Amino acid sequence: MRVELQGEGTPVRRISLLPSRTGDGKTRDVLLDPAGVSTLLLALKESEEDPRCRILVLEGRHPAFCRGMDLSFFTSLAGVDLAAEVRPFAECLARLCSSARIVLSVVDGEAAGGGVGLAAAADICIATARSTFSLPELVLGLQPGVVLPVLLRRLTLQKTRMLCLTGNIDAGRARDWGLVDRWVEDPEGLEKSLRSVIKHGLRCSPRAVAELKGLPETFRGLDLDQALEKGAETTARLLADGETIDGIRAFLEGESMPWFDRYRPDRRSK
Repeated sequence: MRVELQGEGTPVRRISLLPSRTGDGKTRDVLLDPAGVSTLLLALKESEEDPRCRILVLEGRHPAFCRGMDLSFFTSLAGVDLAAEVRPFAECLARLCSSARIVLSVVDGEAAGGGVGLAAAADICIATARSTFSLPELVLGLQPGVVLPVLLRRLTLQKTRMLCLTGNIDAGRARDWGLVDRWVEDPEGLEKSLRSVIKHGLRCSPRAVAELKGLPETFRGLDLDQALEKGAETTARLLADGETIDGIRAFLEGESMPWFDRYRPDRRSK
């Protein structure tokens, strides 16, 4: 797998997953080989460290978003700590889930195995009607161990089991289940849908986005009255904050928010 970056130093960084090339120039599949995963992990780290980055887009190109781990690599190893080989991909999923940026996945084609994990780890997943999602691990005698924690953030336990046991599902069913958040009929509508999400995302306060990622955890284990009290305290704290006050004043006066940024896409983007 090759990783192509666009938008460095801009509010929107796009990471494209592409087929790797062999020595004779032929293209391979979009598979999570160690080199590709290392490059992806580095790109995610750099995005977190870039103060200009507000939105992170992870995308693939038809016919495949990502078809999962490069199993030929792992079957060729002997006497090697395989856990050490798998952990970098687990770190990729962890970084996507915990990122302070808005994370979008754009699926146009097949997402299988770890590719499903990459799609599900995003805050918002956009997919075309020709996309499919599958977990083939059980057929291979494996378990989707790294992917399951991410999937269970989106799907019920029963839906997760069904995905493991029934082969693949199309984008329509993935949307009904909650794996896909936005569904477009054809590839032409993909970029339009993506840009509408980006446009609104750049209107959001970066600090508020980052806080939203951890806010639900503060309610875990609380009864309703305790959770409502916690919510009231959070709102009161933010209403007294200078940055929030500036944003509210700008909104009431019809001005741009202090943190507003425009999306100027690279014309080379698809």
